[in-house]
Amino acid sequence: MSDLDHCPYCGVPLTGFECWKCEVEFVYEAGADKLVERRRPERSERRCIGCDLPLKHSSVLTHAWADGDNRDAYITCADCGCQNIFES
Repeated sequence: MSDLDHCPYCGVPLTGFECWKCEVEFVYEAGADKLVERRRPERSERRCIGCDLPLKHSSVLTHAWADGDNRDAYITCADCGCQNIFES
């Protein structure tokens, strides 16, 4: 078992280079022989309009008309439950 097999933050086994628990993706930094957090452009990160936290992978997308009366698709925040209108 090497340090490259486990999340450097929480220690759980990684799936590929992703930690399901921390919801973080890593890349291998060859010069330092370690995993570092993959940086994503901040403007591509969706944030909740209710609590201003990033919308996680566990947030739920509801498609337009799925509830019968929702004209717009929305993402329900996993942290606060706020319905965020989905804009692609």
